[in-house]
Amino acid sequence: MNSIKKSRKGQQYKKKINKEQRDLIKQLLIEKIKNPSEIAKEYNIPRSTINSYKKSKRPMYDPLKNAILKRAEKWVDMNFDTLNNYKSIPQVKKQINSYFNKECFFSNSEMNPLFYLIPKSKQNSKKQRIHQKVLQEVFTYFQTKKLLNNNQTNEQYFAIGTVIEVEIYEAYIQNCGQEEPYQNIQNLYPNNTQVVQSDESFKVFNEDSFNYYY
Repeated sequence: MNSIKKSRKGQQYKKKINKEQRDLIKQLLIEKIKNPSEIAKEYNIPRSTINSYKKSKRPMYDPLKNAILKRAEKWVDMNFDTLNNYKSIPQVKKQINSYFNKECFFSNSEMNPLFYLIPKSKQNSKKQRIHQKVLQEVFTYFQTKKLLNNNQTNEQYFAIGTVIEVEIYEAYIQNCGQEEPYQNIQNLYPNNTQVVQSDESFKVFNEDSFNYYY
């Protein structure tokens, strides 16, 4: 009688997971939301892989980078008007670099207030890569702040223009039965505003915005 051989197959795991999944798994482990066994079952990956994520460390320059960004963003807030006056990107980045140099953030000396955050293995390096990365992130913060500021300014101008149109319309309604409505409207807006009479109605021309109001 032939013996029946049973073959045993190992569990089939995913070969790779993407970066987003890997970052999420690390976060689940850090926050202790799920244990390695639960995560391994959910993502169909070996528990040994999960344990390796648990032991992995964050990038060595992160503490230094985050500390510089925190200080640099406050500096951008305080000097925003000055930075906003520069017409080109290199000029703005030059000012940011000058701030870095003044504060000695990337200096390998005790003059650097953040020297203790530089990894010991990197204390004698030039740190050019992390320097450029932080510079770009600070510049991006400035650009975002500038965009928000411009949007707020445009909204304010729009609101002011709307109020003026309403006031002119109300003045027209009040004066349409009088003999000299044009002069009364002109008296309401004497600065950079000219009332132009036409056959059917009147126009109010604002010299600052170059707009006609009917």
